[in-house]
Amino acid sequence: MPAEVTQLRLETPELAASTIALPLIEPQGIHLMLNLDADGATLLRASPIVASQAAKRPYTRRIEQVFWDTPEHRLGHSGIALALQTNGQKRVQIVTPIRSTQAGGRPLSASETHIQGTRPDLVRLALTPGTDPVLVSGLDPNSVIPIFAIEVRRTHWGLTWGDTRLALTLDIGAITTSQGDATISQAALTHLGGPTSGLYEFARTLNRSVPFSLASLLPAQQGYRLVVADDWWPAAAKANLTRSMSVREGILAIGQVATAALRVEIEALVGAQKPERIHQARVSIRRLRSVLSVFAPVLPTLTRRTLGQELNSLASRLGDAREWDVFLSETLAPMEEWLPEERSLTSLRLSGAVLREKAAETALAAVSGERAADRRVSAAFMDLSLRLAAWFDAGIWPEPPNADAQFWLDQPLISLAQDLLGKRHRKLLKSANGLKNPRPEELHALRIEAKKLRYTSEFFVRLYPGKATKRYVAALARIQDILGTINDAATSRGLVLRLCGSGQTTDMHAIGLFNGWTAAQAATARAQFEQSWSAFVEVKRYWKEK
Repeated sequence: MPAEVTQLRLETPELAASTIALPLIEPQGIHLMLNLDADGATLLRASPIVASQAAKRPYTRRIEQVFWDTPEHRLGHSGIALALQTNGQKRVQIVTPIRSTQAGGRPLSASETHIQGTRPDLVRLALTPGTDPVLVSGLDPNSVIPIFAIEVRRTHWGLTWGDTRLALTLDIGAITTSQGDATISQAALTHLGGPTSGLYEFARTLNRSVPFSLASLLPAQQGYRLVVADDWWPAAAKANLTRSMSVREGILAIGQVATAALRVEIEALVGAQKPERIHQARVSIRRLRSVLSVFAPVLPTLTRRTLGQELNSLASRLGDAREWDVFLSETLAPMEEWLPEERSLTSLRLSGAVLREKAAETALAAVSGERAADRRVSAAFMDLSLRLAAWFDAGIWPEPPNADAQFWLDQPLISLAQDLLGKRHRKLLKSANGLKNPRPEELHALRIEAKKLRYTSEFFVRLYPGKATKRYVAALARIQDILGTINDAATSRGLVLRLCGSGQTTDMHAIGLFNGWTAAQAATARAQFEQSWSAFVEVKRYWKEK
């Protein structure tokens, strides 16, 4: 058994030497929504990849949908969107689940029923799976009214990609509400049969020539957002874990939230093109890297390492800009406030601002590439997003787990959480044991261990609700913040040397100011660290030790 797995200290039953891990069963009926701009829609229609995989010529239809609800939006709040779709003289009642957002692929679960008349059939609605029959039966039929409409021209292709059968649709149209209108330009890939992985492989191939982003909102959700002028579907900050979950389910839930946050932050960075968003993008990268690190013993080795290397490379390309941001706002700005007569600091600010802008351009190029002027994420980042979506959103395991990992994946998540928390806690204590007047590199190593423990704690915090958990995480966050201040002071001294390389008197004076200032910062932080560390050691662990 690998050493990494042995360290988890879970008791594994005897496994036959000839045991071969079986591939995980892929989910079926996945629906992947793609946002396109006008250029992307044009390229999709003319795409030779689509034409070469289509069984027949595409056809286009006009689709009209009117969405109905009470004035208080009781159906929408209950998690469903009710629509009547008209096609000639035929009317179809469509019920779509809208309880959550999921950009990386979702099961195709809308229910369709042919009806007569021009109003919704509430009896059929009450019998539709996923609806609340008590709520529906209590509705006054006259209180259900049209609230918004969607009209699109839908082009449909039937595709074959290897052994996978797909449907590709392109919707161009508009949402109309009394509060305002919005355009729709979305494509949808739907898995019809064969390996579900083919859907994501086709999307990755299409992305090389057709720019798109992963859509987080269905058209029905976009309509409700316009009508209520509120965001019913905020991005989840933490995975909704339960103690009944398996390790496999927990990994997918945590990974899904982490990948969604990464997509949101990178798209926001490219769209706004503001350097201050770089920090949040780096935080989202670190969180996803921590998922791969925390669950390393039970994740497929090759995929974990490949994704880890790509995320490390991306983080490093964003890192320089973040360092200049910290330097200018958290070190230089306070110095200027306290030492307004020092002209050398003004000169440093101007020089530092230039390098910050250059670093920001490098950071933007890392995620937008040649499409930066169009404010689109790069094809390389979208390829990474699709691979992550296939795994964490659709649940398609990138590699069959080996026998040991297969066992752990089926174990209760709470058991793994206890072992990982205990292991990380003990490793942090060991790193600090015997440290007296620690050198900067020792404090840096301790900071890394604190960061790993903090991410592990944050992943599992919903499994342990209570004051003890909050106290522990708060004490740990305090340790990490103090160590971060010490690290930032060391980084600032290095950046000053980059700005003051001429050896002139003014440069030497500025270096002296920074050395004195950051030394005082570090000394204060070291004193705070000793006190905070003692408090952290005494705080009660909120998980059960084995």
